[in-house]
Amino acid sequence: MVKILFGEGCGNSPKNLFLRDFNIAVAKGDTEVIGQGITEDVTWHLFEPANQKTIQGKDNVLEEYVENLIIIPTEFTIESIITHGDRGAVNGVIKAEDTKSYVFCDVYQLSSHAKGGKIKEITSYIIRVDSKEED
Repeated sequence: MVKILFGEGCGNSPKNLFLRDFNIAVAKGDTEVIGQGITEDVTWHLFEPANQKTIQGKDNVLEEYVENLIIIPTEFTIESIITHGDRGAVNGVIKAEDTKSYVFCDVYQLSSHAKGGKIKEITSYIIRVDSKEED
């Protein structure tokens, strides 16, 4: 089971709560919640340690979460969430099953300024944090 932690201010608006819950679903691999939060024509720009790619469409994004993600979290910390209008960003730290740690930042474009908008574009930056003990 993944341990989930949040920083202060991660739930102070409906959009912050939406992005918080979306990220928790990602950490837990809950594709039902992920699928409910993204548009059919979603685009995901993924920059991770092993790969850089762009995934188009809801089905392909969900398949990526199920089949290809290489980081399996044991602890997922959301340090901050910032939203304004139809944009948002979430950053934090992932402690992985392989004992490595990663920092991440996801930048979101929502389908609407209004409450209830879905994610139509994600740009994810994931960087491994080197530890002197690992090398």
